[in-house]
Amino acid sequence: MNRGLRTSDGIGKLYNIEGAFGGPIKKDSVWFFGSVRDFVLDTLPANTFYGIAGTETPTSAALPSSDQGVDPQSIRSFQARVTWQISAKNKLSVYNDRLLKNRGAAMTAGFDPAEASIVWNSPIYTTGSVKLHVHGDEPDLYRGRSVDQLRALQHASINPACRKRRSRPSGTR
Repeated sequence: MNRGLRTSDGIGKLYNIEGAFGGPIKKDSVWFFGSVRDFVLDTLPANTFYGIAGTETPTSAALPSSDQGVDPQSIRSFQARVTWQISAKNKLSVYNDRLLKNRGAAMTAGFDPAEASIVWNSPIYTTGSVKLHVHGDEPDLYRGRSVDQLRALQHASINPACRKRRSRPSGTR
């Protein structure tokens, strides 16, 4: 029985690369640590095909081509820490962590990616801290400041290719 499904869901690309590196900057005094991650996933939603340019009319969508739509997604993050042993009793630590997420063309079956996909730009998450750890006769004391930032970008927008193709031909309403 033919129910009109030309392609099923699939994965075009998938990889995850992570790495970390750290060590002393100055022996027994200053250390650093850093790590990075790059995660990429390109999904191929079922029955999503780009339209053939020039085949659309004011009342109908373009005919589908054989070029399947791709929903590119990524998560990229990096973090770094530097620690300084100021004296036998005092230590200063500085830390920063950033996370960037993106979804390039959210869509579902039957959509023309250039006409109906949505771009999701997630906020950029940043966490940072500066802490002073003081050892003394009293219980250990931590003094510091932590900052959590959320830089909001445009959360969802129509795929830029849609804006060009959605204009009506002259003389139509």
